[in-house]
Amino acid sequence: GGGGGTHFGFVPARLVTDLQDALNWRVRALAIEELQYMIRYLKDPGVLRAGLNEFMAFMTGLVKDPNFKIEINALQIIGDVVGIVGADIAPHSAGIMRQLIEKLGDHKTLVRQANGKVIVRLMRALGPAPVCQELVESLNNADSWRAREEILSLCMHALLAHGEAPLDLAGMVPAVAECLNDQKPKVKYTAIETLAVVYSIIGSRIHPLLPKGLHERTLRMLEVRFSQPQLPTITPEGVLELPSLP
Repeated sequence: GGGGGTHFGFVPARLVTDLQDALNWRVRALAIEELQYMIRYLKDPGVLRAGLNEFMAFMTGLVKDPNFKIEINALQIIGDVVGIVGADIAPHSAGIMRQLIEKLGDHKTLVRQANGKVIVRLMRALGPAPVCQELVESLNNADSWRAREEILSLCMHALLAHGEAPLDLAGMVPAVAECLNDQKPKVKYTAIETLAVVYSIIGSRIHPLLPKGLHERTLRMLEVRFSQPQLPTITPEGVLELPSLP
């Protein structure tokens, strides 16, 4: 029934009912737009913090919606929530990261982009170290080349935005270097660019971190790349751009 009252301390019951209407995606789509608006214009973040457990469990369910638009809006809302509650998201971050890591290989570019934005917001809220650690750990088990490319890009984003201090480069560099042998040229290229960013930050201290068995050719290719000054950048919109090299 569409009775009164609220869920999670601030969401009207009718919205929650509409969001669970499995048969009619249009009803869900309108409801999630309204929910997104409510979160963005929330007067009192305290109410969000109070019901955060239940609300995040509800939202991670919506991220699995078969409808593309609802899936994207759910990701955007999670990003907005992270932006509002900041470090208070910590107890939920493992659950959220699991969902996000699953989506890294999504074949829809817009889903991958929305997903990446939430991960970048989590880095800002929690510091990049715990987020990058999860990404790096899932790098070599990622079946999808898109997921590997996405993880490398997010590591680059962390390096460019936060520098060396908070990151575990001794863990990151060998995992990234594994991708130099990737079958997919795009992954290989993104791995080279990631290592170029590391080199720009720590210089020759990168050498002992690289795995021992790298092919002669691969090492030469890295040396050439390290000698070029162009580096990836983050645009004002927060998008990672790789340089077009000669």
